[in-house]
Amino acid sequence: METGAVIRKATWQGAADCSAWSRGQGWGLYGYVMMYRFSKDRRYLDHARKVAGFILNHPNLPKDKIPYWDFDAPYIPHAKKTLLRAP
Repeated sequence: METGAVIRKATWQGAADCSAWSRGQGWGLYGYVMMYRFSKDRRYLDHARKVAGFILNHPNLPKDKIPYWDFDAPYIPHAKKTLLRAP
């Protein structure tokens, strides 16, 4: 019988299935900004601002504002950082 319940969680990108992979957050921010740019639908801009707020206010964001590869990476502050480059 199908209930819609989660069977299992897994990830191949972040530190864990419940963590925040910094590159994924950056892609999400870019995507919502671009959706707003082309549609002018303020809901996309509002969501982009929420994603930006999550990134900029995350307690594991270092003072230099270069995020670790995952905001919940093991071994912070010795974890590798992510350098995001514009396309």
